[in-house]
Amino acid sequence: MKEEDASFNYGYRIFSLLGSGPSHKKVASKDSRFTKILEKAFSRERYTHFAKVTRAGLIDYMSKNWNKDVQHIDLFSEMYSLNIRLIIRSFMGEFEEENVKAFIETVKFLDLEERIKSVKTIIHNYFPSERKAMEHRWNMTVNLVKELVASRKEDSVEFFDFLVENSKDDNGLIDYPTLTSRVFATLFAAALNTFATSSWLLFRVFDNPQILEEVKKEQQEYLELLNKPDTDIGQILINKFPYTEKTIREVIRTSTAGVSFRRAVRDFVLDNKYTVPKDTFIITPYISILRDSSVFSDPNQFKPERFDVEGKGSCENVIFGAGRHPCTGMKFAILNIKNIVFNVMEYYDVETPGKAEDYMPNFQNMGVFRPIKPVLFTLKKKDGSIKQ
Repeated sequence: MKEEDASFNYGYRIFSLLGSGPSHKKVASKDSRFTKILEKAFSRERYTHFAKVTRAGLIDYMSKNWNKDVQHIDLFSEMYSLNIRLIIRSFMGEFEEENVKAFIETVKFLDLEERIKSVKTIIHNYFPSERKAMEHRWNMTVNLVKELVASRKEDSVEFFDFLVENSKDDNGLIDYPTLTSRVFATLFAAALNTFATSSWLLFRVFDNPQILEEVKKEQQEYLELLNKPDTDIGQILINKFPYTEKTIREVIRTSTAGVSFRRAVRDFVLDNKYTVPKDTFIITPYISILRDSSVFSDPNQFKPERFDVEGKGSCENVIFGAGRHPCTGMKFAILNIKNIVFNVMEYYDVETPGKAEDYMPNFQNMGVFRPIKPVLFTLKKKDGSIKQ
């Protein structure tokens, strides 16, 4: 394999799970310190920064794009662009609008949910035209990352800077294919399921008066705490508002039909019967757990209250993971989603086009799934301007 092919395949494999890059062993060993970078970037002291930047970015987006007295939006489409913008702003700092749009277009181009629909895409190595398009996008993206590195400030301490410093080779030179892979691995991991979860959450909250009433109570508490000078906005979004968090977990439970991909790092035995050898590639369908009536009563019903008594332990966190190695960005995702729903409720009254159940697709998607047709929300701006 040529060096440039290896570079392209490595990067493409990392952030889209498609293509024919190096074996999973090589990818794991080459990128093992990425987890340490993530842990540092998601440390406690940075949650407050994330929360403030996310709120500021959200308010900025609403004031520019949802500024009419009555606004009609395609919920999932708007949440897609909004979440990617918030992730870029939170992780990477302020960039020129042109560069932000370029990032968004690349994420959409490589969106696994969309590209998996094409068999030609999945086996792109066998189709020269498809591979050429991928390589062109990859080269554009690497060049974009180079421009961003060149424009960053010397004293910058954004998440992007952690990635830059930890993507240098033994000679102190930046390995741009690795850096690009890590940037987009982060964008995919942080944005693609978060945008769908926040969309379904807004749909579920505003189409159910009982749920809306309970979430509004916590939203009012959020606003009161926000006005206190000693409030740590990051910690309150992570640790408070239990009903909203239960609703998020129920959204994830009812709106996830994907699978997880894992590699066994050692031999282990299941039920004292079956031995799974080390390096076995394991695919787990979430739906078999999340719709299991022995774990969740009335599994097809949407009931946030169920998490008071049901699904405790590993089943409760099956999407984020549990134990020693849960999802590194779990707290950030919860923080981000709560921030979105509370701020939308602060500035808008919302009319939904119907019930969420009418928009649920069959279970053939990856991750948190998309609706079968556009969800057209009507936003009615409340009295007063959006506070910058």
